[in-house]
Amino acid sequence: MTIATHPFDPFQFHDNLVHGISFHVADFICELILDIDYIVSWPDCDSAEAELPHFSVAEGSLKFSYVTDLVVHIDWGTEGYAAGTSGISINEITRETVVTALHVPTYYQWYVRMTDQQSVISFGASSLSLELRGKPLTIDRQFLVDNERTKRQK
Repeated sequence: MTIATHPFDPFQFHDNLVHGISFHVADFICELILDIDYIVSWPDCDSAEAELPHFSVAEGSLKFSYVTDLVVHIDWGTEGYAAGTSGISINEITRETVVTALHVPTYYQWYVRMTDQQSVISFGASSLSLELRGKPLTIDRQFLVDNERTKRQK
């Protein structure tokens, strides 16, 4: 299922855990794909009846098309090789309209900022789309664990 992302909301992907970064290149056109746990719905935390908040979470492919000028900066720190990491989660995605020589109607400079406040992915791209893979699960956390994610053929 593909979800349109218009009107654009910088916080639509807030707290989505990133499992991987990949590229699809065909005919000299590059797609940047972030494998994420997409939070389909957030709980009503103001409800006095709810004991634990429950989120609806699904695997998703966040795709950007006609990617150029890609810079990936992921900084898990320098803690003397003793601090573990639980990965990176998206804090916000912002964009600014820019001019390009590519033959696309609109083009943007994108910034995918992570919750650690140090990691960022920046690039040019024409559009953003989200494809959900599988049904959302209702769980008491904002991410899926390995046995809840689709097992892919290798």
